[in-house]
Amino acid sequence: AEHCPDAGAAKKMRNDRGALDKWLGNRNGLDLVGEFPVRAEPGLWQEVLVRLTPRQYSISSSPLVSPREVQLTVSVVRYRGADGS
Repeated sequence: AEHCPDAGAAKKMRNDRGALDKWLGNRNGLDLVGEFPVRAEPGLWQEVLVRLTPRQYSISSSPLVSPREVQLTVSVVRYRGADGS
């Protein structure tokens, strides 16, 4: 909230946590930044953005089509991190 240039929006984000939680219910970070433009350094973004948890598989079947069956999609992904490991 302290990096939002709109003082009214910043106050709304700080003061009513219940309303904020309700508003966030079906939104993601892009929705939040779209409605409340924030100016921040890249390092601060890195601190507050949640790193995605790797998934080893995806469930690719639908319980509506195959109610007694689960189909998985699996792939091997190889990459090097920034440190070369």
